[in-house]
Amino acid sequence: MSWRNLKLAAGIVLASLMLTSLALSHGNLQSAKPGPGETVSQSPETIELTFNEPIQSGTITLVQTGGNAIPLTPVEATSPDMLVAEVDETLADGEYNVLWMVTSEDNHIINGSYSFAVSTQEEDFPSILAIIGGIGLIMLVVGGLLLWRGRFGSERQ
Repeated sequence: MSWRNLKLAAGIVLASLMLTSLALSHGNLQSAKPGPGETVSQSPETIELTFNEPIQSGTITLVQTGGNAIPLTPVEATSPDMLVAEVDETLADGEYNVLWMVTSEDNHIINGSYSFAVSTQEEDFPSILAIIGGIGLIMLVVGGLLLWRGRFGSERQ
């Protein structure tokens, strides 16, 4: 291979590496509140998305599983890499999808989605009541059997 061809090949490899790194450097979702796959015990007041680089603009859409869009109000973020929206109503128990779209600093449009769930039901309290109720029922049955045996058992002797 000639020196000229070697320089040309090196230039092509260098250019492709630079283009690859530019393509991979677009904004990505770094963290979210509520987080992907998270189950929260109360309706969130806001949806907060943080990206790995500053963003120019963006939108958040919240959709309940089944298709109902939930109204959101955009809120000015405290950081240039954040997108924040206020949830305008109390969310019912269920699963929700967060759909987002942002414009990165280099004018590329990036979008994505994730889901979270709301479950406000207290699981431990009803199960404790069920256990106490079950024990009470057992005691009532055993007590009734002992009384019955005491009344009728003494007549047999």
